[in-house]
Amino acid sequence: MMRHMSKELFVNAKEEVGCDTEIIKYIGTTLEYRKNNKQLIESWGYILKIVGEKGFIVLVGDEDESEKRTVVLWTTVSEAIHLIESLPTPSKLYLQNCVNRDLAFLKAVDVNK
Repeated sequence: MMRHMSKELFVNAKEEVGCDTEIIKYIGTTLEYRKNNKQLIESWGYILKIVGEKGFIVLVGDEDESEKRTVVLWTTVSEAIHLIESLPTPSKLYLQNCVNRDLAFLKAVDVNK
């Protein structure tokens, strides 16, 4: 399971949240089958520690318009759960799955305080 802790994760953290990170703990893995695209998506959850300063997300050029408008909000795990649960249900199934995946990871962390 720990094979997922690669340099790629550190690069993704810089792209996604704008800072370097260090892995503290592996949370778990989810699998999602996207029938329309016939894709199996594997996602891994980790607890990370910020290394250095918080910065800005790094756009790599393959983002869609919604990703380009992303804003990082630093908050507690409990508040993140509350914020995500208060969002309207997305109309697209794959977005619903993303929300459910993110909530599962956050709730696993919240339980393990």
